[in-house]
Amino acid sequence: MLQGIKHDLGDVYSDVQSYLEVSEAYVQLKAFKVIMGMVTSSVQWMLLGVVAIISLLILSVAAAIAIGSEYYQGFLLVGGVLLLFTYICYLGRNRITIPLLRTFSRYYFE
Repeated sequence: MLQGIKHDLGDVYSDVQSYLEVSEAYVQLKAFKVIMGMVTSSVQWMLLGVVAIISLLILSVAAAIAIGSEYYQGFLLVGGVLLLFTYICYLGRNRITIPLLRTFSRYYFE
């Protein structure tokens, strides 16, 4: 009888230890998911923000030159192309996620 209880307690101990190991792995994966969600979102918005600011800067310069000169079409064209590029980046922002996940997962899980 005492051997049976001892055997059962050994099984309980190994089950608890296995549960703790699996829980630790789950917490690591959950933390990685949350961190990478924030990182990829930040990278996407920074990329879009930089391109949008450059576009608006060029369009502002074009508008300023348009008021005083007739050589503004080049600035307007470049600014428009950059706005188009910003829109394309916005549409393809999810393509950045996979390479970022691969890169950071190598560093996180080593």
